Amino acid sequence: MWRLTEAVVVDGRVYTGGNSLRAYGEADGTLLWGSSFNSGPAVVSQGNVFSYADETTFAPNRLYVRNAVTGSSVNTPDHYEGQEDRSLLVADDDSVYAPFTFRMTAVDGIVAWRDYAPMRTLPSRASDRLYMADAANVYARDIKDGREIARIATGGEQREVRRATGTLADGQDRVLVSHFNQGNASLGSYSIGQKKKLWDVEASFLSRPALAGDTVYVVNVPQPAKGVATLEARSSATGAVFWSTPLPDAVVPVGEEAVYHVAVVGNLVFVSSDRKFGASTYAIDRSSHAVGWRHPVNGSLAVSDNGILYVAQALDASLFAINLR
Repeated sequence: MWRLTEAVVVDGRVYTGGNSLRAYGEADGTLLWGSSFNSGPAVVSQGNVFSYADETTFAPNRLYVRNAVTGSSVNTPDHYEGQEDRSLLVADDDSVYAPFTFRMTAVDGIVAWRDYAPMRTLPSRASDRLYMADAANVYARDIKDGREIARIATGGEQREVRRATGTLADGQDRVLVSHFNQGNASLGSYSIGQKKKLWDVEASFLSRPALAGDTVYVVNVPQPAKGVATLEARSSATGAVFWSTPLPDAVVPVGEEAVYHVAVVGNLVFVSSDRKFGASTYAIDRSSHAVGWRHPVNGSLAVSDNGILYVAQALDASLFAINLR
């Protein structure tokens, strides 16, 4: 089963999910505390860490809250979802949000609004909006009260999905949406103000997009590349390809559920994956489009304000830190 394991870096501490929820010191990698349950990815707000226990625990998809410094449990209302991938949380300075489920204040756990709907989506937010999507629609909700601002038809069918649908805010009006259906994937852009789809591309995408300026970076297996994972730079306005760089990973065989991760820092695009064999972490120059360097470990990516690139591996809960300065 595919699992999110992204690291979160806040106030000199690095938090990772996966085999357990753990906190490390950013300065030297010291393990500060760890949980006893398998955890989804964490978010941090108001000095607390929020994560869902995964489906292997005695209370699947229960929301757990811990003190960010000590790891001690914080009493908040029990919250059960019973829905796969409800572990997809976002947070701001005051609140925690789950897709189409609730907004909860981070200090006292009070639920400000609640609206249930069965879907697998990774939400994002921009200003006063929370974005979500499923195979059929893209949704925008008001952060304050959960009111639906817009619902835009994707033109797609409600099919079985192999990964949670992702959203990424693009400025104040547009949102990028990545679908991962069985047999294909798509990337599209939607205008909330115009309430319409701007463009959509179907391909063999293996990553959610990363956005820098007017350029969207995504990993694809273009045809007839025969299994070569490739970083593509696309226009956020039209979806057209600006340039592409094949990755020196092993060929992706037909049927492999390869999951790639992309992060942009300055003039570099970092690409890694959850593949078990034949993969590394790469730095691609945005100007020359060449692979500048590689590191022989791979996993999900996170970057701290101190210029450290983190590579987190889910299988053994390993965390690697690479100094970018």
